[in-house]
Amino acid sequence: MKKQEPFFRRKNCRKDKYKNDDYKSDKCKSSLMDCRAAKKWILLAGNILAAWVILTLADAAASEIAYDIMYIKWDSLILTTCLYCVLDILFVVCSVGLYARYVLKMEPGELYMGISQKCVIRQNIRWYMAAILLPVFLICFCILFTDGSLYRENLLAADLVYAICWSVSGALRCGFTDGIVLCGMVLGFMKNKWNCMETILISGVLFAVFHFGFPTESFITKKMILMTATLFVMGMAFTAVTCATGAIWASVTMYSAFSMLYGRTYILNIDTERDFNAIWNYTMKNENWLIAGFSGADGVRVGLTVLLAFLVVLLAALLQLRHSEVS
Repeated sequence: MKKQEPFFRRKNCRKDKYKNDDYKSDKCKSSLMDCRAAKKWILLAGNILAAWVILTLADAAASEIAYDIMYIKWDSLILTTCLYCVLDILFVVCSVGLYARYVLKMEPGELYMGISQKCVIRQNIRWYMAAILLPVFLICFCILFTDGSLYRENLLAADLVYAICWSVSGALRCGFTDGIVLCGMVLGFMKNKWNCMETILISGVLFAVFHFGFPTESFITKKMILMTATLFVMGMAFTAVTCATGAIWASVTMYSAFSMLYGRTYILNIDTERDFNAIWNYTMKNENWLIAGFSGADGVRVGLTVLLAFLVVLLAALLQLRHSEVS
């Protein structure tokens, strides 16, 4: 006959079994959480890739139609430039709308592109005022607090109209396309999967990556460090403003006004060298790279003043977000 184990030993065996079951359950839960986190990052990478494809293909298609097809018929750079801007924005809007509807299964309002009671201009008028005043403040700072010379170019009427048209259309095109894709499509996907600060940090990194380009100098330089930091803060500021206002329109206005008025534009070119035919040229004699930035296409847009200005915008938007959460 089989000998029966004592009761206390059987009880301990039962406890060990329960412990093993709990351990297996915790291990399964941990594995499930890891799988969900990995899936979340994979989906984010897929949406980032889709955003890059949409921006690239829309720009290529608009450029092909405007400059390679319509310019031959019209023979007008002004009309061609306006058409390029309109087509690029239209292609991006349609592509993001189709992607959101059939892939993300989301409505435009969920991608911060709606017009709800929270995001009407009247309730967020201070952000639209800040969007216009930000480049004006930066221009005044450069002219008043840096040593330089202001020149007005003697442009013909046709060149003057083209300079204004190019600056306005280029700024609107960059503001709307980047705002719709980065602050709309990508941010709308992230808002339910990460908390507010994580979303803002990830968006800052994405903005810097999308706008940095390829370095032409040695890998680590003062220019690269300052440019990366400035783009990172700008991306976080645009995202925070979008979250605070509930829509992309204030950040689109801010980005468009900044691109239109400040830096290397056909309306006002601020640089350390006078090598760009704009309506107005302000040539700074200050060689301090922290204030004057770097000569070239980026110019003062990567200076320390721009970084500090957008840092103030970021902090103001975060304070509004915190106040809205408390109330």
